Amino acid sequence: MCILVSEGRNLEKFKEFSKKNEKYIVIGFLAVIAIVIIGYAVSVKQKQIKNTTYEISAAKKVTPYQGQGKIQSDSTYTMRVPKDAQLTTTLQAEQTVKKSQRIGTLTFPDKQTQLEQVQAKISDLQNQLQSQQDTASRSSDQLEIDPSLSDPTQDEDGQTANSDNDSQQEMQAIQEALAQSQQDAAQQQLDSLQDQLSDQQAKEAELSSQVKSEEIAPFDGTFQLKQFQNGTQEIRVYAHHKILEAKVDQDDYSQIQTGKKISLQNSVVDKTQKSKISFVSELPLKQKGTDKPAYKFAAPVNESFLKGQIVHFKVPQKGLQIPLSSVKNNKVYLVQADKTAHQVQVTGRKLGKRFIVSAGLKKGDKIVVHPNKYLHNGVKVHEK
Repeated sequence: MCILVSEGRNLEKFKEFSKKNEKYIVIGFLAVIAIVIIGYAVSVKQKQIKNTTYEISAAKKVTPYQGQGKIQSDSTYTMRVPKDAQLTTTLQAEQTVKKSQRIGTLTFPDKQTQLEQVQAKISDLQNQLQSQQDTASRSSDQLEIDPSLSDPTQDEDGQTANSDNDSQQEMQAIQEALAQSQQDAAQQQLDSLQDQLSDQQAKEAELSSQVKSEEIAPFDGTFQLKQFQNGTQEIRVYAHHKILEAKVDQDDYSQIQTGKKISLQNSVVDKTQKSKISFVSELPLKQKGTDKPAYKFAAPVNESFLKGQIVHFKVPQKGLQIPLSSVKNNKVYLVQADKTAHQVQVTGRKLGKRFIVSAGLKKGDKIVVHPNKYLHNGVKVHEK
């Protein structure tokens, strides 16, 4: 009973308090609602800001292609001395030679022996041929038929001998056949000897050209005779003109083109030389540790470089570069001066993780690196 009376009194007091402070209670309630609304608005705004916060990158000039190569002679003549040849030369190592200068003589002893054998056979065939011709001439003289046998109607007394006519004609026919047979045999022997002689003379001409050969310098350069451990020798001539020889990976092949400018740092004289790429190979070279091939290229250099010198180079590139991730369907979002995004078309090509722009942007233009589904024309972009 006492508890009920106490609760009734408290309720009366609360009603009395509420009536007296009704105004402040309403104000407080409205304040709480306002705080909730403001908190929600702030949360939404922060989410919007988060959705419009992007990494920004500026379009800049393409980074030059860089690497290193080696200085070489622009041409090298190499001739390995055959094992069956003997080399004779009066030149010393690293001696300067001129184009068309004789740099050595090769002789082939085996070929010389064969030549002498062929020449001996030619001499023998010529003797046989002369002997056969003499024999044929004598046989022809001995086998001449008596002129009296050519008239079958006369005998030794000049009288007609009809009874002997058939015998004389038969004898004449036999003599003529024998003479013709001997002449044919002699001619065949002569022809055979002549064929053998012609064949040996052809061999003589071929061997004569093989017995000895002169090695001639194909261009101005430096002579060197290389000796190998297995006993073989090699003649080399290194051209005086020098080149940078380097390799480019498959993925960077488009950055190296014939006629492109290249700068080379000469550490010997501490100077930079300008040149142009003179050669780019289309034949692949295998590389260790990768399936991707490399390709050789070259550029001429001046005399201040040393053969064998390692040289660093740069090949300037045209166009602008931006991150490849900023390009979607050949379009990028350009950030305007008022921080709003505007989609523009660009043309160019992929190069690794970069996109090389040939048209559509200018140096310094800011673009969104990773555009997402929330980004569209007119959206205000917040930079990370």
